[in-house]
Amino acid sequence: MKQPVGRPNSLSVVVADQIAADIRAGTWKKLLPGTRALAERYSVSRKTTLAAVDLLETQGMFHPSETGKRRRIRRPKKNLEQSQSKSQGTLLLLYDQVQSESSRHDSNVTVCRSVWNEAGGDVYVHKVDYDRFKRPRALLADLVEKHKIAAIVLLSPRREWILAAADLRPTYSMGGYWVPEFMGASAHGFNISDHFAQLIVHLHAHGHRRILTPNYREGQRSDAFLDSVKIGIEKANSTGGYLKNLQIDTPKCTSHNPEQWFRFWQESLRTYEPTAVIASRSIQMQSLYGFCAASKISIPHDLSVVCSEYSERSNWMWPRPTMLRHSETSVRRQLRKWITGGLRPTGMKELQLELVVGSSVNTLSVPQ
Repeated sequence: MKQPVGRPNSLSVVVADQIAADIRAGTWKKLLPGTRALAERYSVSRKTTLAAVDLLETQGMFHPSETGKRRRIRRPKKNLEQSQSKSQGTLLLLYDQVQSESSRHDSNVTVCRSVWNEAGGDVYVHKVDYDRFKRPRALLADLVEKHKIAAIVLLSPRREWILAAADLRPTYSMGGYWVPEFMGASAHGFNISDHFAQLIVHLHAHGHRRILTPNYREGQRSDAFLDSVKIGIEKANSTGGYLKNLQIDTPKCTSHNPEQWFRFWQESLRTYEPTAVIASRSIQMQSLYGFCAASKISIPHDLSVVCSEYSERSNWMWPRPTMLRHSETSVRRQLRKWITGGLRPTGMKELQLELVVGSSVNTLSVPQ
């Protein structure tokens, strides 16, 4: 597998961190020096320097590069709204239309709305297609102007949405792209590799050695997913001791069509013969439960199932699935801290998840 997207394990990461630290310290305010000057400053090759600068650009530290010109350093705009009372404006709560099918979305919308409302502000909720808008600034600017928006909260956004929003108003991201402090936004999220490590250790302790987890993403996000699985295995080995004979397969299905997912389960379970499946989203788990019911596959006797996304609705499924759950209290605390702190950018806060054990995992007497 490739190294994690945006964080390759090389000298370029070290140089990127040094450049970012110097920018935050005020060494350069508007324009970054050329790669030759940077290479001399950090005593590395120009190739390493270029890789470091490209890495920082993908993370949002610079404006898009222009041929023959020095990189322009991105600075978050100092909006007047950042110093205003939290009750003096409307919050724009934005989420992807695909996420509306996710039960985690319901919880996030409820928490965000209640935290902003309790401060006396109004909330305008808007649904968009994240993938359709590669340059979303015009759309966001129109929404900000039309609804007199004071701040923006994005649910599981892409990088370009965070950058565009942070250029317009104080911005908070709930999940999605990892937000370095210099991107000019605040955020909380969960480490996906930790999800996998927790679930892998749990399944391995119950005798499972052949585990399947669908790769449902495309492009760089697909690579990042595979990296997270790889790192999750490494973390599982370090926390649970060396996990013998572990086989984890990641067949791909990026469709939003229920019938295609039905065929995906049919082909994947036949091909890989897993004893357990890790679903990343509750909708995947619901699809798998439906397939198993139609195919007379007994959960958990024939197949164990766990999910890294918690849903109250899923507690009505039988057998009740084992899931990972974040604390709503922690989410509320982070949002309140952002609001009472004047909506100033604070970067990413990593939150922990707890394992909620259901009855969807069978203990194998003989490890497979």
